[in-house]
Amino acid sequence: MARMKVRSKTSRAGKKAAKRKTLKTKPIARNRMTEDKAVKAVPVPDKASPEPKAMPVKEVFVRDEKLVVVVDTTAKTDTTITQPKTDAKASSSGKSGIGIALVISNPRAPHQDDKAIQLCLMHSKDLDLETIIFNGDMIDYYNRSDIDRNPLRSFTVKEMSVMRSEIEKRIRNEESEAQAEADALAEEEERKPWKINTLTGEQLERVAKKEIQEKAHGKELGQLFNIMKLFRDAHPDADLVWVYGCQEFYLMKYFGKYYPELLDEVDKFCRENKIQRVNNGTRNNTYNYGQLVVGHWYRGGLNSPSGSVAHLLMDDEGVSLIQGHTNRGGWTCRTIAGAKPRFISGFENFSLCKRPTGKNWQLGYSIVYREKNKRRFQVFQVPIANYGFFWGDKEYRLDPTKVGSWEKAVAFSDIHFRHEDPEALKATLDFIEELKPDVVFVNGDVPDFPDISRFSNSPLDVLTDEDLANLANLVLESKQQGGSKKYIKPRLQRDFETIYGFFKDLRKRCPKARIIWVFGNHDHRMQGYIDENARHLAGVRRPGDKDDLLALSAVTKVNEFGVEIVYSGLIESSTTYGDLLVGHFYKVSNKSSFTARNLIQQKRSSLIQPHVHRMGACYKTLLDGTVLVGVEMGCLCRLDPHYMQNPNWQHGFVVIHKKKNSGRFYLQPIQIVDGAFLFGGKRFGRPSSADVKAVGGGTNTANIETEKV
Repeated sequence: MARMKVRSKTSRAGKKAAKRKTLKTKPIARNRMTEDKAVKAVPVPDKASPEPKAMPVKEVFVRDEKLVVVVDTTAKTDTTITQPKTDAKASSSGKSGIGIALVISNPRAPHQDDKAIQLCLMHSKDLDLETIIFNGDMIDYYNRSDIDRNPLRSFTVKEMSVMRSEIEKRIRNEESEAQAEADALAEEEERKPWKINTLTGEQLERVAKKEIQEKAHGKELGQLFNIMKLFRDAHPDADLVWVYGCQEFYLMKYFGKYYPELLDEVDKFCRENKIQRVNNGTRNNTYNYGQLVVGHWYRGGLNSPSGSVAHLLMDDEGVSLIQGHTNRGGWTCRTIAGAKPRFISGFENFSLCKRPTGKNWQLGYSIVYREKNKRRFQVFQVPIANYGFFWGDKEYRLDPTKVGSWEKAVAFSDIHFRHEDPEALKATLDFIEELKPDVVFVNGDVPDFPDISRFSNSPLDVLTDEDLANLANLVLESKQQGGSKKYIKPRLQRDFETIYGFFKDLRKRCPKARIIWVFGNHDHRMQGYIDENARHLAGVRRPGDKDDLLALSAVTKVNEFGVEIVYSGLIESSTTYGDLLVGHFYKVSNKSSFTARNLIQQKRSSLIQPHVHRMGACYKTLLDGTVLVGVEMGCLCRLDPHYMQNPNWQHGFVVIHKKKNSGRFYLQPIQIVDGAFLFGGKRFGRPSSADVKAVGGGTNTANIETEKV
């Protein structure tokens, strides 16, 4: 603690007496940096393992969620599939070799939201975490605070009054003791005593304030340590990483100048709890979790729109990243053109502090799945609304009486048949079949219908490899005037049959689900073409029928499969699912998440938006505290259309959970990259090339079967 130094007059005896009773003074402040000096972490490749013996593989395919490898046993080779050797930590992260990380940002102690932190901790205990990343602004430096700039904010007026009285009493007692000893020494030396200098009232107030401020900083550090200790105690084997943010940068610099002993406390706590600190001495620090960069960049205003800072950082860094600092959620995607397109994403990582009135901040954090020793990862944002959320098959609430039953749905869109992506579509349908949702939203643009488009279209009749293998299916036979004619099916006829076959397959995969087809602008092309070019047939019905004769649902016969149609008769159609607006809106902005932001402002509702063929998410907190979310849900068509060069498109879909008898919902957008994705600690879609190549040994074969021929 800071204390006074007693001074006396300049006689030799007086100096000796004062020297003996000089109070202990504070050590001289050392301007030092005690934080760990760590530059951007670079992943270190694993040591090369011996090349496994090759197997004569004849065929590889997926059946019942397992990779089936057909092996030729006539060749002289070892056909044994060996199980890899894994350490205890790797095996504890799931049989699929997928690691899980928790990323939390901005608790800003002492302004942390304890309820939100308890929910995060509750969720983390259900996950087998390998890494927990504290992504900056874990503590709030009062002089740079956006919440409260009072340095003594941790104490009440009453507490400060009591401490001030105690400090004043202690100092006055020390002054009295010093004066008494000086008097005794003067009497011993038979001289006149000197009066010891004492602090004035103003000086005493400054000393008391400095001591109280040091106690306040110590108390705030204690609150931060308690937060980190909760996660360390819950996950004793996990790696804990503390990425310094701008608040830590300013605070540690301030401690180094005025309170170096508090830096020692930080050092001691991190050593005792095995917390790796990432700090390069600036306000920008990053940590590499596989191919994902988790960092706290001092970039972007705290009141800028959701997703805008992520775009700026992707411009600068050119990598996938999670950004702290903004205190709000957001997700943006980008396709980098090249011989093989590269996909990057930028996430803004919410906060776990109390929201100041009027701030566009939201509570939440992120969960990252990562395939070990591979490049693939998947980030899921976990927003906390009204102190609750849904994850997996469980609702998380601090009050168990508020936990209810939920149903699940999947929404996908923009297949654009004739231009569909078979890998992405199959991965989505296989996932839906396993998930068994209660509702499936086919959210528009099922066909492309280029032949009845107002845009130019190629006259060439393009045939696929499947068409060439089944040419008989492309032939129609017509009997006229006693004779028969054979001709190639019109392209529209093939489109209708494709739509019919698609919904037939979807119903087979989801026999009990509601299937809702929300028409988009391409689905509307059929009616638009009739209205413009065959007006006299518009609205015509067979006697007794409820549907128009040339309605798309009637022509494709999807009613046979119980498909519900949502069609406004216009270019946009939508429906509601709880408090969520599910629709196909004819609106496009130039960047990921910007379309969702504009629609939120226009509709004043949470929504999912197809049409843009991109993925992204935008969050908006209204003045009354209501949080709206808009998600751009990607597409399932090819990413290399003939009419556009290097489009900024991504594959994906959305999983929706909705509370029964309530409007409450929870969204999990899923991006598909190269025909595969991670969900629930498992890989879906195309098997990894490593699994296929390493069938002969050294791979995880938990989901691999072998057939011999």
